Amino acid sequence: MIARTAWTTPLLDVDMGEAIGLLDAMQWVKELNMVHMDFETGSKTVADSIYGKDGVSDFMAIINDCRHLLSTDLVNSYVSFIMRQASTIPC
Repeated sequence: MIARTAWTTPLLDVDMGEAIGLLDAMQWVKELNMVHMDFETGSKTVADSIYGKDGVSDFMAIINDCRHLLSTDLVNSYVSFIMRQASTIPC
């Protein structure tokens, strides 16, 4: 397991931010020559879009870049939705 943190300044909706984060992660592991990866996202929309229908939007342009990496450089990789829960601390 590897991890990385990145910071971006534009305000984005959650799904667009998740898509950009996924694309960034895919490009990073490609640079590291790690081609067998399981990517997890907290956005069901992003995960479904990777394996779903085509569309025309800025969001789908990012998804199409992810699809391209999955079909060329990361052929043994997979993207899945993992529901995240926030932890709560009792008062």
